[in-house]
Amino acid sequence: MHQHDPLNVSKALVTGFDYDVFVSYAHDDNLVPAGASGRGWVTRLAQNLNSVQSALRKRVFIDNQLKPGDAFDDALKEKVARSAVLLLLLSRNYLASEWCGTELEHFIQARSDDPQKPRHVFVVELLPFERIDRVPAVVERIRSQLLHCKLWYWSGGAANGVHRLAGSPSPGTDEDHGTHYWREVEALVQAIDHRLLEIKMKSGEPPARPAGMPETPPTAASVPAPIAGAVLLADVTDDLESKRSEVVAALRRECIPVVPEGDFYGLTAEELASGLGAALAQSVLFVQLLSATPGRKPPGGELPLPQLQLQMARHSGIAIMQWHDPALDVASILDADHAELFRSPELHVVNLERFKEELVLRHGKLIRPSPPTRPTRPTTRRIFLDDPSPDADLREGIREILSRHGCEVRSPVNGQANDPAALAELLRICGGGITIYREARDRLTISFRLMRCLNLIAERQLNVARWGVWLGAQPARNDLYAELGIDSKDLFAIPGFAGIDEPALVSFIQGVPPS
Repeated sequence: MHQHDPLNVSKALVTGFDYDVFVSYAHDDNLVPAGASGRGWVTRLAQNLNSVQSALRKRVFIDNQLKPGDAFDDALKEKVARSAVLLLLLSRNYLASEWCGTELEHFIQARSDDPQKPRHVFVVELLPFERIDRVPAVVERIRSQLLHCKLWYWSGGAANGVHRLAGSPSPGTDEDHGTHYWREVEALVQAIDHRLLEIKMKSGEPPARPAGMPETPPTAASVPAPIAGAVLLADVTDDLESKRSEVVAALRRECIPVVPEGDFYGLTAEELASGLGAALAQSVLFVQLLSATPGRKPPGGELPLPQLQLQMARHSGIAIMQWHDPALDVASILDADHAELFRSPELHVVNLERFKEELVLRHGKLIRPSPPTRPTRPTTRRIFLDDPSPDADLREGIREILSRHGCEVRSPVNGQANDPAALAELLRICGGGITIYREARDRLTISFRLMRCLNLIAERQLNVARWGVWLGAQPARNDLYAELGIDSKDLFAIPGFAGIDEPALVSFIQGVPPS
């Protein structure tokens, strides 16, 4: 019987599963280096899925006993199938392991509604993908579409550097590129936590023993909404990967969507053109980081990736921003075609911190319409009404009262609640918001959705003056901090345990300014 480490969490966050995360890795990637003490690199990464700031407490399965040559028994198959998401640690050792491939295939068969793009698989790259030979088609497809973080970095000069594993043997120091390690791990944890909450909210309880494909096709609610207003962050050469990671983190802090989710390395020129075209269609801004390295050509392509991506971006007519480090000696670049990129009128030669600030400002101008020349005084109260429950009776009753008292009601539809850009656009025109909190079992979901709205309001300086929470769950507790763990002077409790209290609703909306 295989032993496992649930990382001190006795129950999965997602109802109906035994584990929230199954870590699929090669045993050789978790060896403790000679002379070092403590646990292996993979075991530490699994622990950090719960230890970074604001991480949800997840039940993580990591098998510390299975070795190459061991049988992939029914008990382990059951653990794979009973896990909400799978974390794949991609390396040469992983692809050489027969049981790692078996775990992946079994998870896709048991849990995925789309074998071509299984959304519940998260990929962590332990070395550059192009350095791995003979990659199976299923891994290549998953990695290119679902890559979530790269835990390797480039050490040394652009021409004579080497790739190293961040946080090895133990994360936390500048010598092991600890800043890059923690930035990538925090982004990975946020992505996993968001997906787990999405599964919890949308999927309900899965079958007791998931096996095979679902009998019915996925509903429209289970299909992610298209991204709009995104930044297309171009692939970079290896020596700029850590800086690209910094830019991604800066954009995510501002709730700005970034595409692609993976990258374009390993695709043929034809596949690249298709993927880049789809990414451009979702984006308002193309961003490219440049170094002295010309980059690789995609299979079947005539131009290196930096030149090809910029060419397609210019052809599309999208706004463009490029960057290179002021310390770079452009005159030393010998490749004439690559040197031409540094004569671009869209080039910003500033430190990276300044460039990130300029990037966020530029994106904001692109997604916001110009203000009218003669602003008119608003006369309508607009209320954002958020209710994740499928039961519409209560929601429609509240909407009817709000409409009767002259309010225009806006609510997220078709996945807008999970798209920060779309959510911000809905909130931008509202003067107030109301969250419907029905039952105590919804506490986690409501708290997550409410914090996302409040954070967007603060980060984007939106004119939402007050927010009410309709409390129908705990008649003895109208303290929102005690109930939801959220403390804000602009947050108000609206009693609702005895039904819809119209005077309380009217009292709340009278404090909402016209918008």
